[in-house]
Amino acid sequence: MNVSKVRLSMLLLLLALITATIAHAPPNGKSTDTARAEDQAQAAIKRLAPAANLRVHVSRSQADIKSLLDPKATAWNEATPTQILLNRTPRVYQTEPPFEGRIPALEVRVLRAESKFVARLEWEDETMNAPEAPPRLTGEAGDPEKLYTRPTAATSLFADAVAIMVPENWTGPEFPSLQMGDAKNPVHLYYWNASRGAEDMTASGRTTTKSAGRPVAHQAEHSGDKWHVTLELPEQSDGTPIAFAVWNGASNDRDGLKFFSIWYVLVAK
Repeated sequence: MNVSKVRLSMLLLLLALITATIAHAPPNGKSTDTARAEDQAQAAIKRLAPAANLRVHVSRSQADIKSLLDPKATAWNEATPTQILLNRTPRVYQTEPPFEGRIPALEVRVLRAESKFVARLEWEDETMNAPEAPPRLTGEAGDPEKLYTRPTAATSLFADAVAIMVPENWTGPEFPSLQMGDAKNPVHLYYWNASRGAEDMTASGRTTTKSAGRPVAHQAEHSGDKWHVTLELPEQSDGTPIAFAVWNGASNDRDGLKFFSIWYVLVAK
């Protein structure tokens, strides 16, 4: 084969390769991986569009955080109330009688201010249950991982409580498990207890809950047969799943025995 024929063959091969590349190239000059990722992201957004009654509306406020921690602050009139549907957990203990009470109504309002996220939770509770809390068990040498089981004096007094659950680093599209998250999608629990105050807790599934060692700014008051509790959280982006739980001390609620919601979604107002 002479040189001219070799050059012609190479030229034809090069043209074929260029044509194939152009034919398979995504629009706008994006790489195949980038285009596929964007398509998946758009599909996820469409799948996650929350139902109208599963949205927690978040408003922007010019008020300072300190004032927003007051449940009676006038700035809360700017926030859109969301009525959260609560469910009763199934029976946990064999000795637990069937629940025959009324599931409380929970109203949630959320405001953004100073790069923070403040929630006000208001729910029905005719009694204020805030017994004196026993000393915290810290385990061997202060390590809570080294707690050991031992007989203890039982008590029938339990505190009222409420919690907000959000994913730790959620990217979607699936929601974490409602049972304290899962290994793939761990969660933060911003938990308030009438006896102990509020703290940040983490979990990656049932029985994995532990304190993150960070207190949570809050205020709480009981009036008019209702609890009014405010909690300050780190900023949460729009589209983030959020869930709630309420414990009634008068009903001996504790641990997994509670009222809980399914996942709602944060939406900017």
